[in-house]
Parts: sequence; C-alpha cells; structure tokens
Amino acid sequence: MTHSLIGYHFIHQDSLPQHYGSIRDYLIAGNGIFIRAERPDFSAIILVQSLLIPGLKSIAPRLTLRRPRISANLVTQMIGIANSPRPFVETLFYFHWSQDEWKLTVPSQIQTRNSVQPILSEASDNDYQTATIEVHSHPPNATTFSADDTQIATGFRIFAILADVDTVPKLITRVGIDGMFWSIPAHWVFEVSEF
Repeated sequence: MTHSLIGYHFIHQDSLPQHYGSIRDYLIAGNGIFIRAERPDFSAIILVQSLLIPGLKSIAPRLTLRRPRISANLVTQMIGIANSPRPFVETLFYFHWSQDEWKLTVPSQIQTRNSVQPILSEASDNDYQTATIEVHSHPPNATTFSADDTQIATGFRIFAILADVDTVPKLITRVGIDGMFWSIPAHWVFEVSEF
C-alpha cells in the first residue's frame, strides 16, 4: 500500500485509525479538525480548528512519549548553563535520544539578552534536524513564547522556554506541528514536578 504525504480521516468510532500519511494526518472529528504527526520519540495530535461536526466522534489533543522524561539531572545541568553568562543572554539547547538516553547539546549560537539563534554549519544543522526537544532560556519575567519564538518554531518537535533561571526556574512547554501549537504541562516531558 502506498502512503500519500498527507492522510485525511473522518472519526466515526472511538478508536483512531492507523497513521496513514507519511508526513501528517488530518483527523476530522465531531469537535474539530486535528493534525497528527509521529516520529520515533513521540507522537502528537493537536487541535487545528474547533468545530461542531454532527455524526462524528469527538477526540482530544494528546502527546504520547516513547522515551522516558528528561531527567532532573539534565534539567539542573541546563539551568546551570543558562544561568552562567553574566550579564544574562539567552541560551539554546537541544535534546536528542541516543544510545538509550537523552543527550543535551548546546549548539554554537549567537546570543543576546532577548534572542538566540544557532550558527549554521553542517554539524549544527544535523543537531537541529535530529533534535526531539528544543529549549531556550528567556530573560527574567518573560514567561511566554514570543511572536518570534512562534514564527521560527517550524516542523514537528517539543518546544520549551526556560524562564527565571536566576530565581525560581520555570519550564513552559508546548508541542508544535508545522506552526500549530498545544501547550502542555512541563512535567509531561521533564522529570521535575515543580515546573
């Protein structure tokens, strides 16, 4: 059976159909239109448009991790790195699953107080392409994703911002599929209950 790039499913029963599109699936349900994507480390379903469609079953957004959560030790290491530049500058981090554990990577980057971007090279491009989770620190009291964060967050991965690193660190987390986002509790992804 040949897969198309995008699959479309009308949800008539409680169980979801098998992933069909080789890139993404759209699920048309009783409560709206959802997008579904899968990769080796996780799968997600995100609401695209809320609608009432009689005759179809309702579904809910979901995240299914296929790996353990990021350990508290790695989160602590990330906070230490983000808190070390003085004066403060934003810092970018990638998490990759490799050899049965999460690896934290800090790519070469251009950092300012209000922005960070990777320095593009063959190695950094590979790090970006293979990252499951992308985190960057924010200046004090900046606890929401900015418009720039949203604009550059493309593809399919988990995104987080690390805020208030010098006082009480917070991780604000969301799943992104092609510019559509779903905010999730940080403890779903990171092994730290107080975030």
